[in-house]
Amino acid sequence: MNEHGSADSLRSRAGGLTSGKMSQTADLGRQITTATWSAYVARSEAPQPAGYVGRTPMWSREEVTLWQTDSAAWKAHQRGTI
Repeated sequence: MNEHGSADSLRSRAGGLTSGKMSQTADLGRQITTATWSAYVARSEAPQPAGYVGRTPMWSREEVTLWQTDSAAWKAHQRGTI
């Protein structure tokens, strides 16, 4: 359980994406390895986690999809302009 609700509801909302599952987004045109995703996160170039299950960060599939397909739209979304 975390501040966002139960672990199951977070997995459902977040699409179940952990850093180890980013390779499952390869259908968007580029596969992201765990090491590459970790580097993006460390440089603050990736979306923030939607929440945590225990100490494991979970990312929103929708946010990652937007980030992968249209970086300008993702940056506007982060600023709250779309």
